[in-house]
Amino acid sequence: MFNLHYKQFKNIENSKGGEVNHNTIFEYFQDGNEIWGKYKGGMIVEGRIEGVKTSENGFKISYSHINSKGELKTGNSNTEVSFTNDGKIILSEFWQWTDEENFKGKSTLIEV
Repeated sequence: MFNLHYKQFKNIENSKGGEVNHNTIFEYFQDGNEIWGKYKGGMIVEGRIEGVKTSENGFKISYSHINSKGELKTGNSNTEVSFTNDGKIILSEFWQWTDEENFKGKSTLIEV
């Protein structure tokens, strides 16, 4: 079981076509099955997350952000939650853009 409330994460891996990088910081909040958050840094000027818990170790989100080119980007992600040996949360995000590009990929975030 996981709780993301007031947890911060950084990106440690991303597929080609993704815009987040090691300079992007995510802040998550959670109330029961509801999940929301924000992110910024690197190529991301400002981003928002809304989602719901789908299982004991998973959740799905929709996200939107404005990138450094001034473009609005949107997508969806299914996320699997795991833990490091010292208890930090790892988020494995399987994402897809919902704009004209429709790229798919995987990002990995770790709790900071």
